[in-house]
Amino acid sequence: MLRVGFGVVLFCWGMMAYANTSHPLAACMSLHEIAASTLEQKSLGQPKQVLLARLSPKQVLAQSEMTNPADIIAFNMHEIIDEVYDFPPLPMNIYGQYVVEKCIRRVDNLPIASYELIHPKLQQCMKSVSRRAIADCVTDVLVNTQQHQ
Repeated sequence: MLRVGFGVVLFCWGMMAYANTSHPLAACMSLHEIAASTLEQKSLGQPKQVLLARLSPKQVLAQSEMTNPADIIAFNMHEIIDEVYDFPPLPMNIYGQYVVEKCIRRVDNLPIASYELIHPKLQQCMKSVSRRAIADCVTDVLVNTQQHQ
């Protein structure tokens, strides 16, 4: 039951975002709730492969121009699932901000370092107290973390 339920929830969120607008920014904004749901599913013991099974292959989505909201959501869902399952969790107020901003950067064709490099820096954002300070911290991490060549 849990397996079917989560797949339906992910599908519905993706379709709602697509139906509500054709603008990539709205697709990025919808990722906050998808990230929260993925964190919840992990805490409930849902296997990573069950979540990935309903998505188009990431390699196919990576070829997208990232202008179609459904592709934007699906590609980012792959990354959210990988990040949530492969790294220690971050508080939702930090992780949610991160996934939305990362998506916007991708749509704008701006560079994004690997989560492996970003994650420890996002953990430092937990020292921030206010919502604004957290947002500034997350933005600084995304803008200032460079991928090692």
